[in-house]
This record gives sequence, structure tokens and C-alpha cells, in this order.
Amino acid sequence: MAHKGMTFGAKYVYRRLKESAILDKALALYPEYGLVLTGHSLGAGVAALLAIIMRPKYPDLRVYAFAAPAGLLSREAARVTESFVFTVGVGDDFVMRLGVDSIENVRTGIIQTLHASRLPKYRILLNGFGYALFGVPPGDLESTWKNDDLESTTPGTSPLLGRRPVPTVAASTVGILFIMTTKSFISHSFQEAALLSREIGVRRFSKTRLFTPGRILHIVSRKKTKAERKAGTGGPSFEMRWATAEDFMEFKIMPKMLLDHLPENVYKTLETILTEHKNHTSEVV
Repeated sequence: MAHKGMTFGAKYVYRRLKESAILDKALALYPEYGLVLTGHSLGAGVAALLAIIMRPKYPDLRVYAFAAPAGLLSREAARVTESFVFTVGVGDDFVMRLGVDSIENVRTGIIQTLHASRLPKYRILLNGFGYALFGVPPGDLESTWKNDDLESTTPGTSPLLGRRPVPTVAASTVGILFIMTTKSFISHSFQEAALLSREIGVRRFSKTRLFTPGRILHIVSRKKTKAERKAGTGGPSFEMRWATAEDFMEFKIMPKMLLDHLPENVYKTLETILTEHKNHTSEVV
């Protein structure tokens, strides 16, 4: 099973390649070359699916997928791609966690939180636009992602909601999420809240959970002090680990989730890792 839209895209590209016979011509001209497919975001998903289609004819092809979407392949198909697809993800990249299932969970969380919140909705809306234009203030970041008050309450509660149970989406995050909603969504959200909180399965658009393709290398930044950054000390700027597709099933609302997805940021991250590795190797030698 695979994402329908990206499957259409992969089949379209394959048909064009077949009609032009450009790969056969290129490999005949350069027989010592291998075949590598690559792409970023949507392109990464299409490249992985295209590789599955083309492998019978090109069994040695490889795929380098950058920021591949989570909602791409069924778990069985994703395991098959681990032998020829290499996926790279950076930090809190939202597309790496983007799937129908995860988005539906976020949608339900937004509706439930809005329904339970004691804050006036106009304040949430204005704060959301303020965050979008000027960034999230440090104070709000602390209260949203590092709320010490939550330690004294039971799991799933929030001071903003009068210590009532809420989903994993933080209440103060609603200001950010509100700008992502449409007018029709807003007008119907409160009517749907009670139903969705009791019968979550009713509103599911997909009964098959889809996963990220390939073997996944996840890169995260390391925290350094200002003095370490200025002096170029404190070890490497990034840490790398092998991740599994299950690690990207939950959609997380984080400050850098858009920035970490941008291709120029992915390129800059990889360039920094290679430069630091080269410098470290030179120092050792």
C-alpha cells in the first residue's frame, strides 16, 4: 500500500522515462555508471516509489531521500525499501511526521483543546497571527514546551484548562495552530468536538497507517553555549542516529518544524557535518 497521489506521480515519471528511453541511452553511453534517484520532500516520496517500480529492470539502483514524508508506504513496503533507500531527516521536520493519521490526531486535539479552553477565542487567534509574524516569544516557549506547573498535576492536564484532561497538544500551542484552520473548520469545530472526543474512529479517512521509506538517518542539533559556538569548541554541532519509521508517527508542533524541512537548511546541516568531520580528521592526522 502507498500514498495514492505520489504513486500517480511516480507512474507518470516512469512513463515519461520509458517513452523517451533516456535512461537506456545514458547507461549505454556510460556503462560504468550506476543509477541513483534522489529528491526532497514530495520528490523524495516519488523517488522511493519510482525506485520500487524500476527495480526489476535496475536491481542495483539506489535512492537518497531527503525529508521524505511519513505517510508514504505501508509498514511491509517500507521494510522492503530499507535495502535500497537511504532517508535523511533533520531535527523537527514536520513533513517527516506528516501523514493522514497523525494530522487527524492533531485535528482532534485542536478541537478538544479549543472546546475546553477558558481563553477567549479572539485572543488565541490574535496570538496565533502574532506568532506567525514575529515568532514565538521565549516566555511562551517556556510555558508551552517546558511548563513546570504540569509536574504537579496528573498526566494530560493543563493550568490553562483548569486542570481538565486534554490531548497531547499543549493548550498554549493552539495560538500557533489556529492560523492553520479555515473558516469552515472553525464554524463546525465546536459542534464536532463532543462527537470526535468520543468516537475518534468515525472521522478516520484512512484505515491503513503509512510510514517513512528506507533506512532513516535522523540528525539533531547539539546544544552549545554562546562561548563554545564563538570559539568553535564543544564538539560537533549535530548528532546522528539511526531511527525507525515508528519514531515519526506523532505530529509534533515545534518552533523549528518548518525551518528544519527547508532544502537549504538540510543542505547547510549536511555541509556543516562534513566540514566539521574534515576538520576533525585533519586535526587528528
